[in-house]
Amino acid sequence: PMPTIIRPFMSFVMLIAFSGMVNASPPTNLVGSWSCELGGDIFAFANFNQDNTLATSSALGNVSSAHGTWLRTGLTTFVSKDLAFIYDSGGAAEFIQTVEADIAMSDNDNLTSTLEITIADVDGVVVSTDSVPVSCTRTQI
Repeated sequence: PMPTIIRPFMSFVMLIAFSGMVNASPPTNLVGSWSCELGGDIFAFANFNQDNTLATSSALGNVSSAHGTWLRTGLTTFVSKDLAFIYDSGGAAEFIQTVEADIAMSDNDNLTSTLEITIADVDGVVVSTDSVPVSCTRTQI
């Protein structure tokens, strides 16, 4: 058993530790709408939802909206994965684009990442991979 004199001291230490957690800065919040720039010349929108789903759309006319999921990995870090179709000139789905990202937020309104993009044909055969830097700013009213 713990000596009587140590019990109050341990309670005091735990109280101080807990009060530090209560007064800590709140974690960044990824949930919301974002305007993004990819590689300096492609523009996109992203919506990160409360239920850990996400949807994105880009200014590229031959790529569908993307659908995916995201997860918090730290106080200011997240991972995501989404899928989209790439259409041929006739409008048929020719490829599937998979985008994986490690996301870092510098503050609650700005994020950066490097997108790891894999393009596969509809049978799953990888035809291309690329890494693209992205920066996003929260859309606000």
